[in-house]
Amino acid sequence: MNNKKIKKYLKKIKNIITQRFKKSNSDIHTYKKFEDLINNPSNRKITNEYKTESAQKNPKHRTLTNQLPVGIYRTSPKGKFIYFNQTLADIFGYDSNELYHLNAKDLYTNPQERKDEIQELLNIPDGILQKELMLKTKQGKTILVKDRINALKDDKGDIIYFDGVLEDITEKKKTEEALKESESKFRQLAQTTSTAIMVYQENKWVYANPAAEKISGYSLEELKQMNYWDFVAPEHQEMIKNRGKQRQDYKHTPSGYEFKIIDKQGNKKWVFLEGSAMIYQRETAGLISVIDITQIKNTQEELRNKNQELQAAEEELRAANSALRETNAKLEEQTEELIKAKEKAEESDRLKTAFLANMSHEIRTPVNGIVGFTQLLKEEEESEYSKDEKKEFYEIIDENSQQLLQLINDIIDISKIEADQLTLRNKTFSLNELMDELYKTAQNELNQYQKQNINLQVIKSLKKEEDLIHTDQTRLKQIFCNLLNNAVKFTEEGEIRFGYQKTKDNNLLFFVEDTGVGIAKEKQEFVFGQFRQDTDELKSSKYGGTGLGLSISKKLVELLNGKMDLKSSKNKGTRFSFIIPKND
Repeated sequence: MNNKKIKKYLKKIKNIITQRFKKSNSDIHTYKKFEDLINNPSNRKITNEYKTESAQKNPKHRTLTNQLPVGIYRTSPKGKFIYFNQTLADIFGYDSNELYHLNAKDLYTNPQERKDEIQELLNIPDGILQKELMLKTKQGKTILVKDRINALKDDKGDIIYFDGVLEDITEKKKTEEALKESESKFRQLAQTTSTAIMVYQENKWVYANPAAEKISGYSLEELKQMNYWDFVAPEHQEMIKNRGKQRQDYKHTPSGYEFKIIDKQGNKKWVFLEGSAMIYQRETAGLISVIDITQIKNTQEELRNKNQELQAAEEELRAANSALRETNAKLEEQTEELIKAKEKAEESDRLKTAFLANMSHEIRTPVNGIVGFTQLLKEEEESEYSKDEKKEFYEIIDENSQQLLQLINDIIDISKIEADQLTLRNKTFSLNELMDELYKTAQNELNQYQKQNINLQVIKSLKKEEDLIHTDQTRLKQIFCNLLNNAVKFTEEGEIRFGYQKTKDNNLLFFVEDTGVGIAKEKQEFVFGQFRQDTDELKSSKYGGTGLGLSISKKLVELLNGKMDLKSSKNKGTRFSFIIPKND
């Protein structure tokens, strides 16, 4: 066999092992022997001498070859192993003694393949064969290897050895196949996706998929002649240029932003870009993906215009009808809020219906009394009714007139409050005198309802000379009257306490508390609503009233710069309280 051909095959092994010799400080004599063997592989004398000396006198050589990442072996013409490094044994899972007792063909999944390989080797003029083979390990696992084998002949041309370098490429092959599959999928994705995928190096485009050609209007060949910012709208060019350079320099660059481009036909388009740095054809490049968001931006603009129109319409509706203000605002809320608004509107309608029915009764009752007794007095003969009876009739007419007047006043007050037209008239007055007046009024109501068994108490915390307060006396009295009226109506036994206390910050805490029926916790949030009376129609019918008193009282407290507070337990009693400044 031609020695030059063998040198070419062994050149790689020589380079690797040469470096190993140098790093391990092996003696120069051994290295020279090895070099002679590589340079003169057909020199039988050198071969035998190197083999004997390396194997027997220089264990360092074996250590070095064992560290190689590939298997090295030598077999007899019949396939018996003469020499191999530890890497070869590890590849097949054998220890050294086991492998020496095997024939090379025992490692083949089909022994015939060994014969075919040798025959193929002998048919090659230079005597060197490189081939991928499927071999088997001790555990029966099939592995893929790359075998580089050559035949060494003596001076007569007879084969004396087969030398080979064997590399396990199983995982490498899997990786290559996976990479090929990944590249194939990427190419298919890039060619079919509607997202523009583009690569630029320095200032020029070097790759663009069909989607990029469609968005820009330029062909790939045209794009390659352009700077990557050329078809960007002028107002965005500087940003794209700077960020593109930063990306190629691996500097921090924002990813995920919008800008405008102008395509080949002159159409302005909005696009959304995401990008990163990459290596393309062994050089740094910028990789970007771009999607056309023009339609989205146009839709957003239309939505903004529509929203502005809706807001303008909403303002007009607010001016036309304050009651629609809340409904219009809720049209822009989320679906859940719309559902709540709908339920609230339905509840409001139900309460208004109940209110109208109750109002009809409340108005009819005093009017009937007034009309009826007035008619009696009008039609009576001189001696038909006594003086006491006439007085009683007058009292009934007066009582019903007052009841009707109170009803009308409540409706007027709630209307003024809702229209924000209620005016406060503040003045300075004696708080204790007001409390005494309220006490007499409440006591009269108890007598009227025949509830003399209820203990009525008034609490006054300031002395006579200290009890002056500056606020709206009429409205403060109205608040107390409403709260005391409720306490009288809904208390059957026990006591009713009301009055005021001085707070630490020199304000006044007003309160009305009773031991009446109380309000269930789940209903307390509703009692200040208009037309509410503990949401119990039977109870409303029993006690009468429009259901406006607490709503009016709460709003009046707020107008006086206070806040109404409620504490109540069912069947245990109720406490209403509020704080207003002493001198507002």
